[in-house]
Amino acid sequence: MGAVLGVAGTAKNTGKTTTLNGIMREALARDRRILVTSIGFDGEDIDNVTGLPKPRIHCEKGVAVATASKCLGAGSARIRIEVEPGIDTALGRMVIGTVQSGGLVVLAGPNKTSDLERLLSAASGIRDAADLTLVDGAFARMAPMSLCDALVLATGAARNTSARSLADETAGIVKVLSIPGWSGRGTAFQQGGDRIVAIYEDGRAEDLPTGSMLGAQDIPGDVGALTGVFIPGAVSPGALHLLVSARSGDLRGCEIIIGAATNLLASGDPGSAARALESVEASGGRVYAMREVRLLAVTVNPFYPERLPGGAYEKRFVDPRRLLAEMRRAVRSPVHDVVMEGTAELGSLVDALVVDSSI
Repeated sequence: MGAVLGVAGTAKNTGKTTTLNGIMREALARDRRILVTSIGFDGEDIDNVTGLPKPRIHCEKGVAVATASKCLGAGSARIRIEVEPGIDTALGRMVIGTVQSGGLVVLAGPNKTSDLERLLSAASGIRDAADLTLVDGAFARMAPMSLCDALVLATGAARNTSARSLADETAGIVKVLSIPGWSGRGTAFQQGGDRIVAIYEDGRAEDLPTGSMLGAQDIPGDVGALTGVFIPGAVSPGALHLLVSARSGDLRGCEIIIGAATNLLASGDPGSAARALESVEASGGRVYAMREVRLLAVTVNPFYPERLPGGAYEKRFVDPRRLLAEMRRAVRSPVHDVVMEGTAELGSLVDALVVDSSI
């Protein structure tokens, strides 16, 4: 199927679309076949909150697009439909087509992991299938991004105008996304199930009487004998704190396995997620993920909209060099300002991802 790269913004106006367009330009310059889709809605020309102009998604001839049918006439690109994968959205059925004449596109797609999986599977079967699929995402809908081979995280002053605070928050996100993969795949856990499973010292496996989340009432009575807990769905940071408390701050010998690192970010509070992870580690426990997430790079945007007296918004910018320096101080992953520095280095990272996926 080729490489699947998610581009996720931590908030509106953090530069996600500019990053996405830059990656497409770099990939096309390297003769890569591209498919672009979304797990939400993107492509409008005016921000519906601030009233300020927004960057638009531009696709050249030959790029494949997966979007909702009602979005086809909202852009200037002419798209020939090739596949209808049978996925419904609020804006009509999903279609997959190829751009016949370049122009602007509006993307809308599924926000469920299962639907995105179906879409990617259908896209892999079209003629001249893409060797790079770009998934436009958002921090508030991170769970489906677990299907991506790697992520680019777009953040900026629209999330927080304090460069230091933004950098520290991003470091927390990177920590969560760096949760290692679990090597005991298949051992005692339900494969493909959505139940929380507890594993005990005697090898016994028990489905906990709960859904995909873990609450105080679900902590097993013999918590001291726990050696593992599998939480496949969204993970509340509070659930990790509960496990630490239930063992009186001693989780030595206990592994917590989650579906994917992005599941721990589903709460939308990265600081809380990072602190919960640190609490588990400090207690001697370990957190692993069934599906690892590779953070390819972080992009930063110094722009933010400032609300004026009367309700109108104006463009404002923090110091871009300070923002970049603070982010590089706090985050070990590659960090780029794609407007100030260009996209060549980011393009090289993406191209290496494509090459790796083809080996």
